[in-house]
Amino acid sequence: MELEKAVEKVNKVVMATHPINWDEVYACLLRGEEMRSVAERLGVSESAVGMHAKRHGWMISAARKEVLAKNAVIGVVEELSEKIKSSSERCKVAMCEQLEQIMRELVETEMSTLLRARVLAAVMPVAKALFLWGLAEDGHARNPSGAINIALIRTSPEQLRLMAKRKGDVVEGEAGVIGRQSRDASG
Repeated sequence: MELEKAVEKVNKVVMATHPINWDEVYACLLRGEEMRSVAERLGVSESAVGMHAKRHGWMISAARKEVLAKNAVIGVVEELSEKIKSSSERCKVAMCEQLEQIMRELVETEMSTLLRARVLAAVMPVAKALFLWGLAEDGHARNPSGAINIALIRTSPEQLRLMAKRKGDVVEGEAGVIGRQSRDASG
């Protein structure tokens, strides 16, 4: 008992000249560091750490177990996350290979336009998800309506030239039809 009182007096003198960050001590103990190494590193006696812990009701062993359990769970989650990422990458590669095969067969196989359109419609959601088609660089949809101008797609290049000529937006040049904006920018 007298030894504890003597240590306490010495610690009070030390504390007056060298304050101890008890929150840091507690955090170190919870992380699993040994009391002796924490005390040496922070310049306080091991008994002072023990007495402070007892006085403040630190339940270090129970709290340490809880922290270790949380760390174990975090480790398992991180490991699982890495496995999912690598599995995801392998799946993406496999899906890309399948899409390439489907597209080759689509080009090489004789079939009606309607059947070809149905095949494309069936694989399009996979391709969009895989290649992020339809998304801007920020990850948001570029064309949220999904509207396509079918009439414009079916218009031949010659018809497009005639339409532009009628509108007055193009002039004939040596290399063919040149848009006014292109000509103005280059000239």
